[in-house]
Amino acid sequence: MAVTRRSSRSRSCSRGKSPSRSIPAIKSISKTSKKSPSYWIQFTEFVTPFRFSLLILLLETILCTLIILKIPYTEIDWKAYMEEVTGYVEGERDYVNLKGGTGPLVYPALFLYIYQGLRYITSSGENILKAQFIFMFIYLLNRIIVMRIYYKVFNKSCQFYVSIVVLSLSKRIHSLYILRLFNDTITNLLINLAILLFLSSYWNIGSLFFSAGVGVKMNGLLYAPGVLGVYLGGRSYSKLRSIQSQIYQLRHTLLNLFINALLQIIIGYPFLSTYPLSYLRKSFELDRIFFYKWTVNFKFLPEGIFINPTWGKILLGGHVLVLVLFEGKIWGIKPFKIVKMGKEGDVKLSAGYIALVCYLSNFIGITFLRTIHYQFYSWYYDSLPLLIFSTLCTPIGIKDFLKVSFIFGGIMGGVEYAFNVYPATPFSSGVIQVAHFTLLGRLWFYGKIPGEKMK
Repeated sequence: MAVTRRSSRSRSCSRGKSPSRSIPAIKSISKTSKKSPSYWIQFTEFVTPFRFSLLILLLETILCTLIILKIPYTEIDWKAYMEEVTGYVEGERDYVNLKGGTGPLVYPALFLYIYQGLRYITSSGENILKAQFIFMFIYLLNRIIVMRIYYKVFNKSCQFYVSIVVLSLSKRIHSLYILRLFNDTITNLLINLAILLFLSSYWNIGSLFFSAGVGVKMNGLLYAPGVLGVYLGGRSYSKLRSIQSQIYQLRHTLLNLFINALLQIIIGYPFLSTYPLSYLRKSFELDRIFFYKWTVNFKFLPEGIFINPTWGKILLGGHVLVLVLFEGKIWGIKPFKIVKMGKEGDVKLSAGYIALVCYLSNFIGITFLRTIHYQFYSWYYDSLPLLIFSTLCTPIGIKDFLKVSFIFGGIMGGVEYAFNVYPATPFSSGVIQVAHFTLLGRLWFYGKIPGEKMK
């Protein structure tokens, strides 16, 4: 059951002390038993999460419209996308021969189908204004999904209100969606929708959307360790964990893995049935060499080290090692420590646990990427407030409030700064590395299942 020793935990954190060794480093936090201050109750009764979300969406709609109308569109990959789709429309099924102005096609087949539809709607890609408004809709739809995720995790707490405001303030994110039209944003939308469906216990449908996200761009695979973790613990089961219930759990996991694989086979069938090796090699190109000039996170390295295969192997080893270490803290938690009771005596994983496991898996992968390009910001921006709040205690008094604000603002501000420096510099790359490893370290030492109310 959820841990209820909240008051001692809060006092310990407010004095800057580490949790007692007798308490797991990663643990579930129940909704505080103490009543929220009257002024906060009055605020949330008048400014409900629904009303607040509507206000944010209205402001976002106005802002996005002004950006489209007032700021010039920047061509980066849109024309290349259209050229790659044109080859497919004209009958080419060998992935090696599908190319655009920026090089060969390196995305799975669902990318082609989606951008084929966009090509048709935008008059072969010529109507950029219409495309921008389509991506504005994608941006707003993603905001709605993320708001819903944060509400399920934080409810009416201060974390919810702060998070959805902060998530609407990024200059670079607005640019990636409505001034650059990157396919990364579509992948992000589909995976966030999958996580929301997982939070609502729609596991099979969620698996379809997760696989669809991977089918647009393979970066969705960074979520895979976390998604597997919630599959293994994400089904209602009996309190006694009998052999029968464990078998049922395994069947549930295998079914969802099958759904993921089946969708990949279906969307790739036109290519798998003709040039299978070409499709598998190019759509999930694991040996791709990135250009040094575009890197955001390693500009302080000499180019010779950056492109050296050994450096890539070191980062891959670090990625795997950190995943294994965190497995013992989060993925390895026994289910009864992070569940809440259902109506009929069953137990379910908390929304905070599912969101944290999925987003943390992705963030660990981001931290150890061989290179981060500007559009990769959309891969994890939506998860940053939740991950940061997972490491912060409830502020008690002005001193704690200032500490929380400093940590939250420092990490969010550092990442945002780095993605807004173009071209990247050794200093900006250093800033993003400090922000990433600070958050990763805090998750290791102070991480907890999100969902605790803030005063």
